[in-house]
Amino acid sequence: MAPEDADMYLNFYALTEKPFNPTPDPKFLYMSPAHREALAQLSYGVQERRGFMLLTGKVGTGKTTLLHALRKRLTSQTAISFVFNTTLPFDGILEYILEDLGIAKGLESRAQRLIALQHFLVDRERAGENTVLIFDEAQNLDAATLEQIRLLSNFETPTDKLLQILLVGQPELRAKLSLPELQQLKQRIGLRCQIPPLAPEEVRQYIRRRLRIAGSHDLGLFSDAAVDRLTEYSGGIPRVINMVCDHSLVFGYADQKRRIDRPIVNQAIEYLEEGASPSSQPKAVKLNGSRVRLLSRWSFGTLAVALADERAGPCPVSAPPPAPMSKFFEALEQAQQEKAARRRTVPAAPAEPVAERAPVVTKPPAPAEPVAERAPVFSKPDAPTFPQPVPRRVRRSSLEPSRGGSNETEEHLQMEEHLVSLLAPTSFEAEQYRTLRHLIEQLHKAAELQVFAVSSPTASDGKTTTAINLAGALAQSHDARVLLIDADLRVPTVGTNLGLDERPGPGLADTILNSSLTLDAVVQVRPQLNLSILPAGRLPSAPYEVLKSPRVGELLAEARKRYDYIVLDTPPLVSVPDCRVIGRWVDGFLIVVAAHKTPRKLLEEAIRVAEPAKVVGLVFNGDDRHLSRDSYASYAARQFSDGHGGGWWRGPFGTRDRRHRKHTASDD
Repeated sequence: MAPEDADMYLNFYALTEKPFNPTPDPKFLYMSPAHREALAQLSYGVQERRGFMLLTGKVGTGKTTLLHALRKRLTSQTAISFVFNTTLPFDGILEYILEDLGIAKGLESRAQRLIALQHFLVDRERAGENTVLIFDEAQNLDAATLEQIRLLSNFETPTDKLLQILLVGQPELRAKLSLPELQQLKQRIGLRCQIPPLAPEEVRQYIRRRLRIAGSHDLGLFSDAAVDRLTEYSGGIPRVINMVCDHSLVFGYADQKRRIDRPIVNQAIEYLEEGASPSSQPKAVKLNGSRVRLLSRWSFGTLAVALADERAGPCPVSAPPPAPMSKFFEALEQAQQEKAARRRTVPAAPAEPVAERAPVVTKPPAPAEPVAERAPVFSKPDAPTFPQPVPRRVRRSSLEPSRGGSNETEEHLQMEEHLVSLLAPTSFEAEQYRTLRHLIEQLHKAAELQVFAVSSPTASDGKTTTAINLAGALAQSHDARVLLIDADLRVPTVGTNLGLDERPGPGLADTILNSSLTLDAVVQVRPQLNLSILPAGRLPSAPYEVLKSPRVGELLAEARKRYDYIVLDTPPLVSVPDCRVIGRWVDGFLIVVAAHKTPRKLLEEAIRVAEPAKVVGLVFNGDDRHLSRDSYASYAARQFSDGHGGGWWRGPFGTRDRRHRKHTASDD
């Protein structure tokens, strides 16, 4: 297959890269509870110098991918030798290890090599550094070689092991270690981890995660029935899932089907089992007679050559019964036709057939379908843009009269300036926040996203007001459980904007630092708003170190069980590094951009910091173009291409004249 056709189905399914490649890319690692536990144990074992560690799992369960993730997690102070070829004799393995660790060459005897390795390990230990040997496919090691590897663990001090050794293999490795001659090795294994196949629900999440990382926002690309068939056939083995999914995408592309259903998955399984492409209806094609015979026996790579051969005169013939690889041939033929069509297209037109993926900034093309999650924005072509109003001071008559004293009145005055989505539900601005709420609800339903971080490239872009009103709009659904968290531990303003008690009290920072505090002790519930709020609490002297704590993940894991939606107001993405550690715990980022103010380069940097795969959309704030308030009911259907910004759709963010605006979102 020609290189330019290697991504033939990416444009059709609006993907930025192949989601089901067979390579062990740690970026695509799905952290099931078993994978997460194994990675945590192995990291602990290396850091605490536990000596021998064991990781086992069936073929294709993701052991090698997990090892690559472990390598990325270990610090630069850890030297790693990764032994892939475990069929070598011990001397060959030792030579490979010395080469991998950069130890001097030209050592002829085993004794010289062992002495050089010992000096290397002692020098690293004195420098406070660690060394790890990883043996993949360790079930291939014979008993004699395993015994020699055990002797390497004798490099130690009275207090520490100088060499950490990780044995990784299939379940038969455990049986081998139970042999009488390997009892000493078995007794030295300090940590044992096992990766089981994925459970049915984990298969669904596995597929959706890989699609999301590959740039897709249509995480329901594989129907429920298709996923059930995949689970049944694969037995929860990720490698088999990848093979079936990749073939299914090729077959779906060949048939021009936007949704992968159970019949397509069955076709892919049939091909993998039988080695022949699924049957398709015969169709007349213009092929030379000799080429018909070639198509029935040549390899897939040769088919492209046969198709391009125009030296012989074409004559109309009927295709023979479906030949091997016919589905692949149809997919390749479709890709060739699309490529030829693109070459005939005017240069100014988008190069990709799916308009919403074109990375246009100032003048976006009309979308091929109204799916908000596929908008082209700067360096993340799939991120949608959402309208966001400039909050105004709500008239007193639009609120319930205050029955309390001056404190309650002041609280209402503070809240009404920022929480228009709840306190002025019929206002023009609230309608726009409800549009944003609808899109978030769709992401929650389709992609099961639950924890959203609202941030911005720099300060004063309107992130806090957006977070407050998004949470308020979500809370308008009476059966929704919504938690708003002030995670900006540098300049927290959620509590002030909502009129909470300004006296220092326990909040997020306190709960992170004090594990005895629970969510019940710090979350403030506002029943009249159907909203729960976790304020920032007492400001720590080192916010980054506090947010870096694993306790943050524990709190959010507990919150996931109690709430349907969790909205975090976070620090700016570019100004401070806090979001780099918050990002690991959230499902998606909403980035608020100040219209006509935020430089494009800062936005691009913000998207990179947030991880492009996690940016679910951009909210443009503070656009002052005029639009009659009476026409807002139809604003969602309007499309603008006036050069003021990019996106699948632009709604009015602020609609009144500057002379009448009393408040803007920029004062966050």
